Amino acid sequence: MPKLSKRMDDELFDYLKSRRISPLFVHEIDQFLATHPELADLRPEWVKSLDELRPLLAYRFFLKGYTRPARYRDDVSL
Repeated sequence: MPKLSKRMDDELFDYLKSRRISPLFVHEIDQFLATHPELADLRPEWVKSLDELRPLLAYRFFLKGYTRPARYRDDVSL
């Protein structure tokens, strides 16, 4: 699983700071991903995108995926 905290750069740090979000939240994202390895099996393209995007875009991509749970497959209607 990707580790966003190891890739944190100034752009992501400044973004978090400007919104009064603790940089430790990025570690919590890493912990979430580490405790849910099934995401790599269920949504490998999502995990790949998370790993390839710039840190700020990856952070925002994670939040978007978290608010629309990654466990939902695109081809399944709810």
